[in-house]
Amino acid sequence: MVDRHTTLVIIPKNANWVKQFKFSRAFILFAAGVILLCVTAIPYIAYDYCRLKQALPAVGVLERQVTDQRAQIQAFSKEIDILKSDMV
Repeated sequence: MVDRHTTLVIIPKNANWVKQFKFSRAFILFAAGVILLCVTAIPYIAYDYCRLKQALPAVGVLERQVTDQRAQIQAFSKEIDILKSDMV
């Protein structure tokens, strides 16, 4: 019968003991998939984080612009209300 396990044997220099680990083929494939996923996902996450960090100062500028535009809209709204009341 074909053995569907892989054995990892650790033999130290002094050879007083030998440690043996048996892994199933499914576990090895799963572990390889997880490692591959981590190797591809971590650089993408780091790249995205750096891009967001670089864009952060621009967000502050945009927030100030929004605040200024809100103030302008409120001023225009008051002027329109005054013009409407003058027309009536």
